Amino acid sequence: MKKKAIFLATLLGVAALEAQYEDCENCSCCYNWNLSVSPLLWQAHEDGLDYMIKNQSGLAFINNKGRVKRVDFDWDWGVRVGLGYQTNCIGDLEAEWTYYSTSAKDSTSAVFPAGLFTAWTIPGSSITTSTKAKARWKLDLNRLDVKLGAALFPTCFLSIKPYIALSTAWIDQKFNINSSGGVMQGPAAFLVLDDDINLKNDFWGIGPKVGLDTTWCLGCGFSLVGNFDFSILYGCFDLRQTESILFQDVTPAIVYLDLKKDTFWTSRVNLDFLLGVKWEYTFCDCCYSLSVEAGWENLFFFEQNQLKRFFDDDNPGIHLSTNGDLSFQGLTLKVNFGF
Repeated sequence: MKKKAIFLATLLGVAALEAQYEDCENCSCCYNWNLSVSPLLWQAHEDGLDYMIKNQSGLAFINNKGRVKRVDFDWDWGVRVGLGYQTNCIGDLEAEWTYYSTSAKDSTSAVFPAGLFTAWTIPGSSITTSTKAKARWKLDLNRLDVKLGAALFPTCFLSIKPYIALSTAWIDQKFNINSSGGVMQGPAAFLVLDDDINLKNDFWGIGPKVGLDTTWCLGCGFSLVGNFDFSILYGCFDLRQTESILFQDVTPAIVYLDLKKDTFWTSRVNLDFLLGVKWEYTFCDCCYSLSVEAGWENLFFFEQNQLKRFFDDDNPGIHLSTNGDLSFQGLTLKVNFGF
C-alpha cells in the first residue's frame, strides 16, 4: 500500500506540473507585451584603487608593518528597465537599460615616526612621506541591450530561453587623491600643503552578446531562475591624469603631470550571472501576468581600470597600466507585468 501511495502521489505531481506547463503555454499566447522594472542594490569593486601605504615606523622604507590603504566601496541603488514584445515569427524582442551610480572613499593620517607613502605621486616631484591623505572614487554605469530570444520547454518543469543581443555600455570613472604634510627634497625644504591628483577612466563599447535564461518550476507559481550571459564589447578608452602640488610660500601650484588625452580602442569581455527565486500569477483568463523575482547577481567587466602608474624619475615616460577588473554584486529585484 505504501508503494502504491507513493506511486499515485508521483503521478498526481507530474500531472499537476504538466497541467501548469500547458497553462503556461496557453497563457503565452494571450499577451504580447512585457514591462519590467528592477531595483538594484549593488556594491562595486575594482582592482588597483589603492592610494597609500601606511608605515607604522620609518620614513625611508616600507619595513615596519606596512598597510595598503584602499577606498571603501559603498552599497548603492540602481535601476534596470525592460520592454519586450513576443512576435509570432522571429521570437521575443526586448530592450533593456541598466543604470547604476556609486562612489567609494577613504582617508588616513600618520604621526611621526609613522609615514604615508603615496601610490600615485609622480617620482619626479621628489617629495617625502605625507602625514594626511584622502581618496574618492566615483563611477557611473549605463548599459543598453537589445535582445532576440525564444522560450523552449524541454520538460514540464524547465523552460530555457537562449538569446542573442547587441550590447553597449558606458562606464565613466573618476579617482581623486589629496595628500599633504610631505616636504620637497632639495636645497629648499618646502612643505607640501596639497598634492592634488585627478584621474579619469572613461569607456564606451559595443558588441555581440549571447545568453541563456532558465526557469525551474517548483509549483504554486514559484520557480527557481538561473541566468547567464557573455559579451565582447569593442570600444574606446579615454584616460586623463593630472597632478599639481601646492607648496608653502610657493604660488601657484606646480603642475607635475598633465596627461590630457590618452585614447585607444580595444575589446573587453563582460560576464553576468544571476540566481534567484520567482513567483508568477496570471489573471483575467490568462491575458495578464504579474511576476516578482529576487536574486543575487554578479556582473564583471574585465581590465576596466587602465590608469597609468609612473615610477621612474630618470625616465618620466615609463609607466604601467593598472589593468584592474571591475565587478558588481548584490541583490536584484524584478517586477514584470505581461499584457
